[in-house]
Amino acid sequence: MKETDMHMRDMRGRYDMKESNMCERNMAESGADGRDMYDVIIVGGGPAGLSAAIYMARAKYRVLVLEKGDVGGQIRITDSIVNYPGIESTNGKALTTAMARQARSFGAEFAGEEVLDIQCNTQIKQVRTRNRVYETLGIILALGASPRKLNFQGEARFQGRGVAYCATCDGEFFTDRTVYVVGGGYAAVEEGLFLTRYARKVIMIVREEDFTCARSLGDKARENPGMEIYFHTEITGVTGESFVTGASFIDNQTGKTWESPTQREGIGVFVFAGYVPASDWLPSEIEKDSQGYLVTDQNQATNVPGVFGAGDVCVKKLRQVVTAVADGAVAATSLELYVEKLHHSLHLPELIQLANHEKRQERKQEFPERDELFDQELKKQVSELLDRMEKPVVMRVWAKRDEEQRELFAFLKELAGLSQKLTLEYAGTREIPEELWPAVRLCDGEGNDSGFCFHGIPTGEEFTSFLLAVCQLGGPGKELPKEALQLMEEPGENADVRIFVSLTCTMCPRTVQSAALLALEKGRKRRVRADVFDMSLFPALRERYQIRSVPCIVVNEERVLFGRKEEAELAREVLSG
Repeated sequence: MKETDMHMRDMRGRYDMKESNMCERNMAESGADGRDMYDVIIVGGGPAGLSAAIYMARAKYRVLVLEKGDVGGQIRITDSIVNYPGIESTNGKALTTAMARQARSFGAEFAGEEVLDIQCNTQIKQVRTRNRVYETLGIILALGASPRKLNFQGEARFQGRGVAYCATCDGEFFTDRTVYVVGGGYAAVEEGLFLTRYARKVIMIVREEDFTCARSLGDKARENPGMEIYFHTEITGVTGESFVTGASFIDNQTGKTWESPTQREGIGVFVFAGYVPASDWLPSEIEKDSQGYLVTDQNQATNVPGVFGAGDVCVKKLRQVVTAVADGAVAATSLELYVEKLHHSLHLPELIQLANHEKRQERKQEFPERDELFDQELKKQVSELLDRMEKPVVMRVWAKRDEEQRELFAFLKELAGLSQKLTLEYAGTREIPEELWPAVRLCDGEGNDSGFCFHGIPTGEEFTSFLLAVCQLGGPGKELPKEALQLMEEPGENADVRIFVSLTCTMCPRTVQSAALLALEKGRKRRVRADVFDMSLFPALRERYQIRSVPCIVVNEERVLFGRKEEAELAREVLSG
Protein backbone atom coordinates (compact mmCIF):
# COMPACT_ATOMS: atom_id res chain seq x y z
CA MET A 1 0.00 0.00 0.00
CA LYS A 2 1.39 3.37 -0.98
CA GLU A 3 2.02 5.98 1.67
CA THR A 4 -0.38 8.34 -0.05
CA ASP A 5 -3.08 5.69 0.31
CA MET A 6 -2.20 5.23 3.99
CA HIS A 7 -2.92 8.89 4.67
CA MET A 8 -5.92 8.95 2.34
CA ARG A 9 -4.61 11.84 0.29
CA ASP A 10 -5.57 10.09 -2.93
CA MET A 11 -9.13 11.34 -3.24
CA ARG A 12 -9.94 8.81 -5.92
CA GLY A 13 -9.79 6.13 -3.24
CA ARG A 14 -11.98 8.15 -0.94
CA TYR A 15 -15.06 8.22 -3.10
CA ASP A 16 -14.79 4.83 -4.73
CA MET A 17 -18.12 3.11 -4.24
CA LYS A 18 -17.70 0.86 -7.20
CA GLU A 19 -15.99 -1.93 -5.27
CA SER A 20 -17.92 -1.56 -2.04
CA ASN A 21 -20.97 -3.26 -0.66
CA MET A 22 -22.85 0.05 -0.58
CA CYS A 23 -23.60 -0.54 -4.24
CA GLU A 24 -24.97 -4.01 -3.60
CA ARG A 25 -28.68 -4.40 -3.46
CA ASN A 26 -30.06 -5.02 0.01
CA MET A 27 -32.68 -7.22 -1.51
CA ALA A 28 -31.93 -9.29 -4.61
CA GLU A 29 -34.50 -9.11 -7.39
CA SER A 30 -37.19 -11.78 -7.43
CA GLY A 31 -37.30 -14.62 -9.92
CA ALA A 32 -39.74 -14.89 -12.78
CA ASP A 33 -42.44 -16.37 -10.57
CA GLY A 34 -42.09 -13.79 -7.79
CA ARG A 35 -39.91 -15.95 -5.53
CA ASP A 36 -36.30 -15.23 -4.56
CA MET A 37 -35.20 -18.04 -6.83
CA TYR A 38 -31.73 -18.46 -8.31
CA ASP A 39 -29.90 -21.04 -10.33
CA VAL A 40 -27.00 -20.78 -7.95
CA ILE A 41 -26.27 -18.95 -4.73
CA ILE A 42 -22.61 -18.44 -3.93
CA VAL A 43 -21.86 -17.95 -0.25
CA GLY A 44 -18.70 -15.88 0.00
CA GLY A 45 -17.32 -13.07 -2.15
CA GLY A 46 -13.60 -13.88 -2.18
CA PRO A 47 -11.63 -14.94 -5.29
CA ALA A 48 -13.22 -18.42 -5.35
CA GLY A 49 -16.75 -17.07 -5.12
CA LEU A 50 -16.10 -14.31 -7.65
CA SER A 51 -14.58 -16.76 -10.12
CA ALA A 52 -17.63 -19.03 -9.77
CA ALA A 53 -19.92 -16.03 -10.28
CA ILE A 54 -18.11 -15.05 -13.48
CA TYR A 55 -18.44 -18.53 -14.97
CA MET A 56 -22.08 -19.11 -14.00
CA ALA A 57 -23.28 -15.63 -14.95
CA ARG A 58 -21.47 -15.74 -18.27
CA ALA A 59 -23.37 -18.95 -19.01
CA LYS A 60 -26.54 -16.85 -18.48
CA TYR A 61 -27.68 -18.47 -15.26
CA ARG A 62 -29.16 -16.36 -12.51
CA VAL A 63 -26.47 -15.93 -9.86
CA LEU A 64 -26.50 -14.36 -6.40
CA VAL A 65 -23.35 -13.78 -4.35
CA LEU A 66 -23.96 -13.36 -0.62
CA GLU A 67 -21.09 -11.74 1.29
CA LYS A 68 -21.46 -10.44 4.85
CA GLY A 69 -18.29 -8.35 4.68
CA ASP A 70 -16.46 -6.58 1.89
CA VAL A 71 -16.37 -8.26 -1.49
CA GLY A 72 -12.86 -9.63 -2.01
CA GLY A 73 -12.33 -11.73 1.11
CA GLN A 74 -9.07 -12.06 3.04
CA ILE A 75 -6.90 -11.33 0.01
CA ARG A 76 -8.45 -7.86 -0.20
CA ILE A 77 -6.04 -6.57 2.46
CA THR A 78 -2.94 -8.06 0.81
CA ASP A 79 -0.61 -5.28 -0.24
CA SER A 80 1.37 -7.03 -2.96
CA ILE A 81 0.51 -9.92 -5.29
CA VAL A 82 3.29 -10.86 -7.69
CA ASN A 83 2.57 -14.53 -8.45
CA TYR A 84 -0.82 -14.33 -10.17
CA PRO A 85 -0.29 -15.50 -13.78
CA GLY A 86 -0.38 -12.73 -16.33
CA ILE A 87 -0.33 -9.91 -13.78
CA GLU A 88 3.18 -8.89 -12.83
CA SER A 89 2.19 -6.90 -9.76
CA THR A 90 -1.07 -5.83 -8.12
CA ASN A 91 -2.74 -5.78 -4.73
CA GLY A 92 -5.64 -7.78 -3.34
CA LYS A 93 -8.16 -4.97 -3.42
CA ALA A 94 -7.46 -4.10 -7.06
CA LEU A 95 -7.53 -7.72 -8.19
CA THR A 96 -10.79 -8.67 -6.48
CA THR A 97 -12.42 -5.37 -7.47
CA ALA A 98 -11.74 -6.26 -11.10
CA MET A 99 -13.14 -9.77 -10.54
CA ALA A 100 -16.33 -8.39 -8.99
CA ARG A 101 -16.75 -5.88 -11.81
CA GLN A 102 -16.38 -8.68 -14.34
CA ALA A 103 -18.98 -10.83 -12.55
CA ARG A 104 -21.44 -7.93 -12.49
CA SER A 105 -20.86 -7.24 -16.17
CA PHE A 106 -22.17 -10.74 -16.93
CA GLY A 107 -25.23 -10.21 -14.73
CA ALA A 108 -24.25 -11.65 -11.35
CA GLU A 109 -26.11 -10.06 -8.46
CA PHE A 110 -24.61 -9.25 -5.05
CA ALA A 111 -26.13 -8.75 -1.63
CA GLY A 112 -24.36 -7.76 1.58
CA GLU A 113 -25.96 -10.34 3.83
CA GLU A 114 -24.76 -12.92 6.33
CA VAL A 115 -25.96 -16.47 5.73
CA LEU A 116 -27.25 -18.05 8.93
CA ASP A 117 -28.34 -21.47 7.69
CA ILE A 118 -28.89 -23.57 4.59
CA GLN A 119 -31.29 -26.43 3.90
CA CYS A 120 -29.72 -28.55 1.23
CA ASN A 121 -31.29 -32.04 1.33
CA THR A 122 -33.96 -31.27 -1.30
CA GLN A 123 -33.79 -30.37 -4.98
CA ILE A 124 -34.92 -26.80 -4.28
CA LYS A 125 -32.53 -25.63 -1.59
CA GLN A 126 -32.98 -22.76 0.84
CA VAL A 127 -30.45 -20.20 2.04
CA ARG A 128 -31.54 -18.22 5.10
CA THR A 129 -30.09 -14.82 5.92
CA ARG A 130 -31.10 -12.34 8.58
CA ASN A 131 -33.49 -10.62 6.17
CA ARG A 132 -35.04 -13.35 4.06
CA VAL A 133 -35.00 -16.89 2.71
CA TYR A 134 -33.69 -17.47 -0.80
CA GLU A 135 -34.37 -20.52 -2.97
CA THR A 136 -31.85 -22.01 -5.34
CA LEU A 137 -31.07 -25.08 -7.37
CA GLY A 138 -27.43 -25.16 -6.36
CA ILE A 139 -25.05 -23.75 -3.77
CA ILE A 140 -21.34 -23.00 -3.94
CA LEU A 141 -19.71 -22.59 -0.54
CA ALA A 142 -16.74 -20.24 -0.92
CA LEU A 143 -16.56 -19.44 2.79
CA GLY A 144 -12.85 -18.84 3.15
CA ALA A 145 -11.10 -18.98 6.50
CA SER A 146 -10.19 -16.68 9.39
CA PRO A 147 -6.80 -16.17 11.07
CA ARG A 148 -5.80 -18.95 13.45
CA LYS A 149 -5.02 -18.02 17.04
CA LEU A 150 -2.26 -19.82 18.93
CA ASN A 151 -3.58 -19.46 22.50
CA PHE A 152 -0.21 -18.50 23.96
CA GLN A 153 -0.24 -16.82 27.36
CA GLY A 154 -1.66 -13.31 27.11
CA GLU A 155 -2.84 -13.61 23.50
CA ALA A 156 -6.53 -13.07 24.27
CA ARG A 157 -5.90 -10.41 26.93
CA PHE A 158 -3.68 -8.27 24.71
CA GLN A 159 -5.53 -8.67 21.42
CA GLY A 160 -5.75 -5.13 20.10
CA ARG A 161 -3.17 -3.94 22.60
CA GLY A 162 -0.08 -5.24 20.92
CA VAL A 163 -1.27 -8.60 19.58
CA ALA A 164 -2.55 -8.20 16.03
CA TYR A 165 -3.48 -10.25 12.97
CA CYS A 166 -3.50 -7.71 10.13
CA ALA A 167 -0.43 -5.72 9.12
CA THR A 168 -2.39 -3.50 6.74
CA CYS A 169 -4.88 -2.50 9.42
CA ASP A 170 -2.55 -2.13 12.39
CA GLY A 171 1.01 -1.73 11.11
CA GLU A 172 0.97 2.05 11.40
CA PHE A 173 0.40 1.81 15.16
CA PHE A 174 3.88 0.33 15.58
CA THR A 175 5.91 2.98 13.81
CA ASP A 176 9.51 3.04 15.14
CA ARG A 177 8.86 0.09 17.46
CA THR A 178 10.02 -3.49 17.51
CA VAL A 179 7.61 -5.96 15.95
CA TYR A 180 7.61 -9.76 16.22
CA VAL A 181 5.98 -11.68 13.38
CA VAL A 182 4.93 -15.23 14.28
CA GLY A 183 4.78 -17.62 11.33
CA GLY A 184 6.88 -18.78 8.41
CA GLY A 185 4.42 -19.16 5.54
CA TYR A 186 3.63 -16.88 2.63
CA ALA A 187 1.34 -14.55 4.57
CA ALA A 188 3.75 -14.22 7.50
CA VAL A 189 6.76 -13.34 5.33
CA GLU A 190 4.81 -10.98 3.09
CA GLU A 191 3.27 -9.17 6.07
CA GLY A 192 6.64 -9.09 7.81
CA LEU A 193 8.18 -7.37 4.80
CA PHE A 194 5.28 -4.92 4.76
CA LEU A 195 5.82 -4.11 8.45
CA THR A 196 9.41 -3.02 7.79
CA ARG A 197 7.89 0.19 6.41
CA TYR A 198 6.89 1.13 9.94
CA ALA A 199 8.81 -0.86 12.52
CA ARG A 200 12.26 -0.11 13.83
CA LYS A 201 12.96 -3.83 13.47
CA VAL A 202 10.89 -6.84 12.42
CA ILE A 203 11.79 -10.14 14.11
CA MET A 204 10.45 -13.29 12.45
CA ILE A 205 9.56 -16.19 14.78
CA VAL A 206 9.40 -19.37 12.68
CA ARG A 207 8.47 -22.74 14.18
CA GLU A 208 9.98 -24.76 11.33
CA GLU A 209 13.58 -25.17 10.18
CA ASP A 210 12.95 -22.80 7.28
CA PHE A 211 10.26 -20.69 5.71
CA THR A 212 7.41 -22.67 4.16
CA CYS A 213 6.78 -20.13 1.38
CA ALA A 214 8.49 -19.80 -1.99
CA ARG A 215 12.26 -19.59 -1.71
CA SER A 216 12.33 -16.28 -3.58
CA LEU A 217 10.10 -14.67 -0.96
CA GLY A 218 12.07 -16.18 1.91
CA ASP A 219 15.27 -14.82 0.37
CA LYS A 220 13.78 -11.33 0.40
CA ALA A 221 13.29 -11.65 4.16
CA ARG A 222 16.81 -12.96 4.71
CA GLU A 223 18.29 -10.12 2.69
CA ASN A 224 16.21 -7.35 4.27
CA PRO A 225 18.37 -5.35 6.71
CA GLY A 226 15.32 -4.46 8.79
CA MET A 227 14.51 -8.09 9.57
CA GLU A 228 15.90 -10.64 12.02
CA ILE A 229 14.92 -14.32 11.82
CA TYR A 230 14.71 -17.08 14.46
CA PHE A 231 13.95 -20.56 13.13
CA HIS A 232 12.68 -23.58 15.16
CA THR A 233 11.32 -21.02 17.64
CA GLU A 234 7.85 -20.57 19.13
CA ILE A 235 6.19 -17.82 21.12
CA THR A 236 5.06 -18.81 24.62
CA GLY A 237 3.56 -15.61 25.96
CA VAL A 238 3.35 -11.82 26.06
CA THR A 239 3.43 -9.50 29.06
CA GLY A 240 2.59 -5.91 29.87
CA GLU A 241 0.08 -3.77 31.68
CA SER A 242 -2.15 -1.74 29.39
CA PHE A 243 -0.33 -2.99 26.28
CA VAL A 244 2.35 -5.50 25.31
CA THR A 245 5.84 -4.54 26.46
CA GLY A 246 7.56 -7.93 26.28
CA ALA A 247 7.34 -11.47 24.88
CA SER A 248 8.81 -14.87 25.68
CA PHE A 249 9.98 -17.61 23.31
CA ILE A 250 11.32 -21.17 23.27
CA ASP A 251 13.71 -22.97 20.96
CA ASN A 252 11.77 -26.14 20.14
CA GLN A 253 14.98 -28.07 19.42
CA THR A 254 17.07 -27.26 22.47
CA GLY A 255 14.29 -26.28 24.88
CA LYS A 256 16.10 -23.05 25.66
CA THR A 257 13.82 -20.13 26.54
CA TRP A 258 14.48 -16.43 26.04
CA GLU A 259 12.64 -13.16 26.44
CA SER A 260 12.54 -10.00 24.41
CA PRO A 261 13.95 -6.84 25.96
CA THR A 262 11.18 -5.01 27.81
CA GLN A 263 10.25 -1.85 25.93
CA ARG A 264 8.18 0.68 27.82
CA GLU A 265 6.80 2.22 24.64
CA GLY A 266 5.37 -1.17 23.65
CA ILE A 267 6.05 -3.82 21.03
CA GLY A 268 3.91 -5.53 18.44
CA VAL A 269 3.25 -9.25 18.03
CA PHE A 270 1.64 -10.09 14.68
CA VAL A 271 0.36 -13.63 14.36
CA PHE A 272 0.17 -15.27 10.93
CA ALA A 273 -0.16 -18.95 11.74
CA GLY A 274 -2.60 -20.11 9.10
CA TYR A 275 -6.36 -20.02 9.00
CA VAL A 276 -9.42 -21.77 10.41
CA PRO A 277 -12.18 -22.65 7.89
CA ALA A 278 -15.39 -20.65 8.36
CA SER A 279 -17.54 -23.79 8.23
CA ASP A 280 -18.68 -24.40 11.80
CA TRP A 281 -22.24 -23.22 11.07
CA LEU A 282 -22.88 -25.62 8.19
CA PRO A 283 -25.42 -28.45 8.61
CA SER A 284 -24.00 -31.78 9.74
CA GLU A 285 -24.94 -33.61 6.53
CA ILE A 286 -22.18 -31.76 4.64
CA GLU A 287 -18.97 -33.74 5.12
CA LYS A 288 -15.95 -32.01 6.67
CA ASP A 289 -12.60 -33.30 7.82
CA SER A 290 -11.39 -33.21 11.43
CA GLN A 291 -10.24 -29.60 11.04
CA GLY A 292 -13.50 -28.39 9.54
CA TYR A 293 -12.44 -28.21 5.89
CA LEU A 294 -15.00 -29.26 3.27
CA VAL A 295 -14.36 -32.64 1.65
CA THR A 296 -14.87 -32.30 -2.10
CA ASP A 297 -14.16 -34.45 -5.14
CA GLN A 298 -12.28 -33.50 -8.33
CA ASN A 299 -15.35 -31.55 -9.48
CA GLN A 300 -15.47 -29.57 -6.19
CA ALA A 301 -18.70 -31.39 -5.28
CA THR A 302 -19.44 -32.16 -1.65
CA ASN A 303 -21.26 -35.31 -0.57
CA VAL A 304 -24.60 -33.45 -0.83
CA PRO A 305 -26.00 -33.23 -4.38
CA GLY A 306 -26.07 -29.68 -5.67
CA VAL A 307 -23.69 -28.34 -3.00
CA PHE A 308 -20.13 -27.51 -4.06
CA GLY A 309 -17.14 -26.06 -2.26
CA ALA A 310 -14.42 -23.72 -3.53
CA GLY A 311 -11.36 -21.98 -2.18
CA ASP A 312 -9.69 -22.02 1.21
CA VAL A 313 -12.61 -23.70 2.97
CA CYS A 314 -11.86 -26.95 1.13
CA VAL A 315 -9.34 -29.70 1.82
CA LYS A 316 -6.42 -28.88 -0.49
CA LYS A 317 -2.64 -28.73 -0.63
CA LEU A 318 -2.16 -25.13 -1.74
CA ARG A 319 -4.18 -22.12 -0.62
CA GLN A 320 -3.42 -19.28 -3.03
CA VAL A 321 -5.51 -16.90 -5.11
CA VAL A 322 -4.73 -18.86 -8.27
CA THR A 323 -6.02 -22.13 -6.76
CA ALA A 324 -9.07 -20.38 -5.32
CA VAL A 325 -10.16 -19.02 -8.70
CA ALA A 326 -9.49 -22.43 -10.25
CA ASP A 327 -11.74 -24.04 -7.63
CA GLY A 328 -14.45 -21.50 -8.38
CA ALA A 329 -14.28 -22.20 -12.11
CA VAL A 330 -14.40 -25.98 -11.61
CA ALA A 331 -17.27 -25.73 -9.12
CA ALA A 332 -19.27 -23.47 -11.44
CA THR A 333 -18.86 -25.57 -14.57
CA SER A 334 -19.66 -28.75 -12.64
CA LEU A 335 -22.70 -27.18 -11.02
CA GLU A 336 -23.84 -25.92 -14.42
CA LEU A 337 -24.43 -29.50 -15.59
CA TYR A 338 -26.34 -30.30 -12.39
CA VAL A 339 -28.54 -27.19 -12.70
CA GLU A 340 -29.25 -27.82 -16.37
CA LYS A 341 -30.63 -31.27 -15.55
CA LEU A 342 -32.85 -29.80 -12.81
CA HIS A 343 -34.22 -27.20 -15.19
CA HIS A 344 -35.57 -29.98 -17.38
CA SER A 345 -36.58 -32.48 -14.69
CA LEU A 346 -38.52 -29.79 -12.79
CA HIS A 347 -39.88 -28.29 -16.03
CA LEU A 348 -38.29 -24.96 -15.24
CA PRO A 349 -36.22 -24.19 -18.35
CA GLU A 350 -37.40 -20.57 -18.43
CA LEU A 351 -37.95 -19.93 -14.71
CA ILE A 352 -34.51 -18.79 -13.71
CA GLN A 353 -32.13 -19.19 -16.61
CA LEU A 354 -32.10 -16.00 -18.69
CA ALA A 355 -34.40 -14.35 -16.09
CA ASN A 356 -34.33 -10.56 -16.22
CA HIS A 357 -32.18 -10.74 -19.36
CA GLU A 358 -33.12 -7.25 -20.49
CA LYS A 359 -32.40 -5.86 -17.04
CA ARG A 360 -29.01 -7.55 -17.08
CA GLN A 361 -28.17 -5.92 -20.39
CA GLU A 362 -29.08 -2.52 -18.97
CA ARG A 363 -26.78 -3.16 -16.00
CA LYS A 364 -23.90 -4.61 -18.02
CA GLN A 365 -21.89 -1.40 -17.83
CA GLU A 366 -22.98 -0.60 -14.26
CA PHE A 367 -19.48 -0.30 -12.88
CA PRO A 368 -17.21 1.16 -15.59
CA GLU A 369 -13.56 1.85 -14.92
CA ARG A 370 -13.20 5.61 -14.49
CA ASP A 371 -10.65 7.82 -12.80
CA GLU A 372 -13.20 10.57 -12.10
CA LEU A 373 -14.51 11.32 -8.64
CA PHE A 374 -18.25 11.25 -8.28
CA ASP A 375 -18.56 10.45 -11.97
CA GLN A 376 -21.97 10.37 -13.59
CA GLU A 377 -22.57 6.69 -12.96
CA LEU A 378 -21.63 7.02 -9.31
CA LYS A 379 -23.81 10.10 -8.92
CA LYS A 380 -26.71 8.21 -10.43
CA GLN A 381 -26.32 5.30 -8.02
CA VAL A 382 -26.01 7.49 -4.93
CA SER A 383 -28.93 9.68 -6.02
CA GLU A 384 -31.16 6.65 -6.49
CA LEU A 385 -30.16 5.36 -3.07
CA LEU A 386 -30.83 8.67 -1.33
CA ASP A 387 -34.10 9.29 -3.14
CA ARG A 388 -35.52 6.06 -1.69
CA MET A 389 -35.43 7.65 1.75
CA GLU A 390 -38.81 8.37 3.29
CA LYS A 391 -37.67 11.38 5.32
CA PRO A 392 -35.08 14.13 4.89
CA VAL A 393 -31.70 13.95 6.61
CA VAL A 394 -29.49 16.86 7.70
CA MET A 395 -25.69 16.58 7.85
CA ARG A 396 -24.45 19.08 10.45
CA VAL A 397 -20.74 19.71 10.11
CA TRP A 398 -18.09 21.15 12.41
CA ALA A 399 -14.81 21.99 10.68
CA LYS A 400 -11.96 24.45 10.91
CA ARG A 401 -11.02 26.60 7.97
CA ASP A 402 -7.82 24.75 7.20
CA GLU A 403 -7.31 22.85 3.96
CA GLU A 404 -8.08 19.34 5.20
CA GLN A 405 -11.23 20.21 7.06
CA ARG A 406 -12.51 22.38 4.22
CA GLU A 407 -12.15 19.18 2.24
CA LEU A 408 -14.82 17.61 4.47
CA PHE A 409 -17.24 20.43 3.77
CA ALA A 410 -16.58 20.20 0.03
CA PHE A 411 -17.14 16.45 0.07
CA LEU A 412 -20.43 16.74 1.97
CA LYS A 413 -21.60 19.62 -0.21
CA GLU A 414 -21.16 17.50 -3.32
CA LEU A 415 -22.88 14.57 -1.64
CA ALA A 416 -25.82 16.72 -0.52
CA GLY A 417 -26.20 17.97 -4.08
CA LEU A 418 -27.19 14.50 -5.22
CA SER A 419 -30.61 14.51 -3.51
CA GLN A 420 -33.15 17.04 -2.27
CA LYS A 421 -33.69 14.79 0.74
CA LEU A 422 -30.15 15.39 1.99
CA THR A 423 -29.06 18.82 3.19
CA LEU A 424 -25.88 20.28 4.65
CA GLU A 425 -25.70 22.65 7.60
CA TYR A 426 -22.58 24.34 8.93
CA ALA A 427 -22.64 24.38 12.74
CA GLY A 428 -21.38 27.62 14.23
CA THR A 429 -21.91 26.52 17.82
CA ARG A 430 -19.39 24.90 20.17
CA GLU A 431 -21.62 21.89 20.76
CA ILE A 432 -18.73 19.61 19.79
CA PRO A 433 -15.33 20.57 21.31
CA GLU A 434 -12.88 21.84 18.73
CA GLU A 435 -10.40 19.08 19.56
CA LEU A 436 -12.97 16.60 18.17
CA TRP A 437 -13.28 18.38 14.83
CA PRO A 438 -13.79 17.69 11.96
CA ALA A 439 -17.16 16.11 12.62
CA VAL A 440 -20.40 15.50 10.79
CA ARG A 441 -23.49 14.62 12.82
CA LEU A 442 -26.57 13.11 11.23
CA CYS A 443 -29.84 14.81 12.21
CA ASP A 444 -33.45 14.30 11.23
CA GLY A 445 -35.29 16.75 9.00
CA GLU A 446 -36.09 18.99 11.98
CA GLY A 447 -32.48 19.16 13.06
CA ASN A 448 -32.70 16.74 15.98
CA ASP A 449 -29.55 14.78 16.82
CA SER A 450 -29.80 11.16 15.61
CA GLY A 451 -27.13 9.72 17.87
CA PHE A 452 -24.59 9.06 15.09
CA CYS A 453 -21.56 11.24 14.37
CA PHE A 454 -18.47 10.74 12.18
CA HIS A 455 -15.29 12.55 13.18
CA GLY A 456 -13.23 12.86 10.04
CA ILE A 457 -13.96 12.64 6.34
CA PRO A 458 -16.17 9.54 5.84
CA THR A 459 -14.42 8.21 2.77
CA GLY A 460 -12.16 5.30 1.88
CA GLU A 461 -13.51 2.09 3.40
CA GLU A 462 -16.04 4.10 5.47
CA PHE A 463 -17.85 5.74 2.56
CA THR A 464 -20.23 2.80 2.49
CA SER A 465 -20.83 2.91 6.24
CA PHE A 466 -21.65 6.60 6.22
CA LEU A 467 -24.12 6.33 3.34
CA LEU A 468 -25.82 3.36 4.95
CA ALA A 469 -26.20 5.39 8.15
CA VAL A 470 -27.75 8.26 6.18
CA CYS A 471 -30.22 5.89 4.52
CA GLN A 472 -30.97 4.16 7.82
CA LEU A 473 -31.96 7.49 9.35
CA GLY A 474 -33.98 8.48 6.29
CA GLY A 475 -35.80 5.16 6.32
CA PRO A 476 -37.16 2.65 5.85
CA GLY A 477 -33.84 1.17 6.92
CA LYS A 478 -32.69 -2.26 7.98
CA GLU A 479 -34.23 -4.20 10.87
CA LEU A 480 -32.02 -5.19 13.77
CA PRO A 481 -31.79 -8.90 14.62
CA LYS A 482 -34.17 -10.04 17.37
CA GLU A 483 -31.45 -10.47 19.97
CA ALA A 484 -30.25 -6.90 19.49
CA LEU A 485 -33.81 -5.55 19.66
CA GLN A 486 -34.45 -7.41 22.90
CA LEU A 487 -31.32 -5.97 24.46
CA MET A 488 -32.33 -2.47 23.35
CA GLU A 489 -35.71 -2.90 25.08
CA GLU A 490 -34.29 -4.17 28.36
CA PRO A 491 -33.83 -1.72 31.25
CA GLY A 492 -30.28 -0.65 31.96
CA GLU A 493 -27.65 2.00 31.44
CA ASN A 494 -27.32 3.69 28.08
CA ALA A 495 -24.06 3.34 26.16
CA ASP A 496 -21.90 6.04 24.63
CA VAL A 497 -19.76 4.24 22.09
CA ARG A 498 -16.64 5.57 20.42
CA ILE A 499 -15.34 3.56 17.48
CA PHE A 500 -11.83 4.23 16.19
CA VAL A 501 -11.15 3.18 12.62
CA SER A 502 -8.62 3.45 9.83
CA LEU A 503 -9.98 4.45 6.45
CA THR A 504 -7.84 1.72 4.89
CA CYS A 505 -9.10 -1.08 7.15
CA THR A 506 -11.53 -3.52 5.54
CA MET A 507 -12.62 -4.96 8.92
CA CYS A 508 -13.79 -1.65 10.38
CA PRO A 509 -16.86 -0.87 8.21
CA ARG A 510 -18.94 -3.77 9.50
CA THR A 511 -18.46 -2.64 13.10
CA VAL A 512 -19.31 0.95 12.16
CA GLN A 513 -22.45 -0.21 10.38
CA SER A 514 -23.49 -2.26 13.42
CA ALA A 515 -23.00 0.74 15.71
CA ALA A 516 -24.96 2.98 13.34
CA LEU A 517 -27.90 0.57 13.30
CA LEU A 518 -27.96 0.48 17.10
CA ALA A 519 -27.70 4.26 17.40
CA LEU A 520 -30.35 4.90 14.77
CA GLU A 521 -32.81 2.28 16.04
CA LYS A 522 -36.30 3.76 15.89
CA GLY A 523 -37.57 1.97 19.01
CA ARG A 524 -39.12 3.54 22.06
CA LYS A 525 -35.82 4.31 23.75
CA ARG A 526 -32.46 5.10 22.26
CA ARG A 527 -29.85 3.31 24.31
CA VAL A 528 -26.76 3.74 22.15
CA ARG A 529 -24.91 6.78 20.87
CA ALA A 530 -22.15 6.18 18.35
CA ASP A 531 -19.21 8.45 17.51
CA VAL A 532 -16.82 7.18 14.83
CA PHE A 533 -13.27 8.57 14.69
CA ASP A 534 -10.71 8.39 11.90
CA MET A 535 -7.80 7.30 14.07
CA SER A 536 -5.18 9.17 12.02
CA LEU A 537 -6.72 12.54 12.91
CA PHE A 538 -6.87 12.07 16.68
CA PRO A 539 -3.46 11.02 18.04
CA ALA A 540 -4.31 12.26 21.54
CA LEU A 541 -7.27 9.89 21.76
CA ARG A 542 -5.14 7.09 20.37
CA GLU A 543 -2.69 7.51 23.23
CA ARG A 544 -5.40 8.08 25.79
CA TYR A 545 -6.97 4.69 25.10
CA GLN A 546 -3.66 2.99 24.21
CA ILE A 547 -5.04 1.88 20.86
CA ARG A 548 -2.86 -0.57 18.96
CA SER A 549 -5.47 -2.06 16.64
CA VAL A 550 -8.63 -1.13 14.77
CA PRO A 551 -11.55 -1.30 14.98
CA CYS A 552 -11.33 -0.20 18.60
CA ILE A 553 -14.54 0.30 20.59
CA VAL A 554 -14.61 2.40 23.75
CA VAL A 555 -17.76 2.05 25.86
CA ASN A 556 -18.71 4.83 28.28
CA GLU A 557 -15.09 6.04 28.42
CA GLU A 558 -14.16 2.90 30.37
CA ARG A 559 -14.23 -0.47 28.63
CA VAL A 560 -12.12 -0.95 25.53
CA LEU A 561 -12.99 -3.67 23.00
CA PHE A 562 -11.37 -4.70 19.73
CA GLY A 563 -12.40 -6.48 16.57
CA ARG A 564 -15.22 -6.66 14.07
CA LYS A 565 -18.69 -6.86 15.64
CA GLU A 566 -22.08 -7.77 14.22
CA GLU A 567 -25.17 -5.98 15.57
CA ALA A 568 -26.20 -8.57 18.15
CA GLU A 569 -22.66 -9.08 19.39
CA LEU A 570 -22.06 -5.34 19.68
CA ALA A 571 -25.35 -4.87 21.53
CA ARG A 572 -24.35 -7.57 24.02
CA GLU A 573 -20.93 -6.02 24.54
CA VAL A 574 -22.06 -2.43 25.04
CA LEU A 575 -25.40 -2.93 26.82
CA SER A 576 -24.74 -5.99 28.96
CA GLY A 577 -21.36 -4.95 30.34
